[in-house]
Order: sequence, then C-alpha cells, then structure tokens
Amino acid sequence: MKISVIIPNFNDRRILRTINSIENQSYTNYEIIVVDGGSNDPFLLNYYKEFTHNVFIEKDKGIFDAFNKGIIRASGDLIYFIGSDDFLSSNKVFGLVVNKIKSK
Repeated sequence: MKISVIIPNFNDRRILRTINSIENQSYTNYEIIVVDGGSNDPFLLNYYKEFTHNVFIEKDKGIFDAFNKGIIRASGDLIYFIGSDDFLSSNKVFGLVVNKIKSK
C-alpha cells in the first residue's frame, strides 16, 4: 500500500524538518510531493534541485489549490496531507496507519 504525502509550501524552510520526519519512517512505500507556490528562497530552490521526490513550483490560489495539484500527481493508494511546518512525531506513523487499514 503506497502513501502519497502532499506538502504545500511557500518560502518555509521548516519543510526540511517535515521531509526528514517522513524519510525517517520505518514504512518506506511512500512518495513525497511538494507543491511549492513559487518560493523565491535560494536555499529552498537549491534544496529542491537535489531532492529525489516530486517538486512542483508554480503559483497557486492557496493551500487547497496546492492540495488539488498534489492529488492530481499522486500515485499512492492513500493520500496524506501535511503542512510544511509540521512533522511526524514517530518513525512508526505510516506503518501503524497501514497496518490498521489492512486489519479492517
């Protein structure tokens, strides 16, 4: 079961902490989709160039527009939205969710 993680962002460097918390998950069948509303922070833009997941930098009409853009590009069985200033508090979150769904 693949999880598509959609992260809207705009000039928020805290996204690095967010992404790190996702990449540290023990469950690894996921994709990260960053929908950036047109950040102009050189640090972020350089980070995106080295990032191995999907990054889409384009103007949007707000967070829900960014969510919709992410959904269109998602290939997972589950979709998880997380803010660029949020993070997963445990490296077992995805595994727990998938196991709970599979047990139903």
